[in-house]
Amino acid sequence: MLMYDCARSKIFATAQQIRIHNSYDLRIHAGVRAAVIIESCANISMAPYRYSYVEVPDGNAWMRPNDFDWLAEGQSPNWMVVPESEWETCIIRDS
Repeated sequence: MLMYDCARSKIFATAQQIRIHNSYDLRIHAGVRAAVIIESCANISMAPYRYSYVEVPDGNAWMRPNDFDWLAEGQSPNWMVVPESEWETCIIRDS
């Protein structure tokens, strides 16, 4: 994950690596395997990424991306919803 010029924000993220540049006043809840790298930053607060995930509500926007390259009516050719039979569950375990 690469972030530039962020300010006064709370960020929850999991990534292999998080790189933060030219940012300030951030509270970051992170799950990172490799490294968190900060450069030209100030007042960065770090906390672990913790969550309780029960279910994504039906109205969740994950299935309605805004495709700025497809302004016509109808389904964009640039993305699709994966069939439910192919959905995967991510299991997170402590090593």
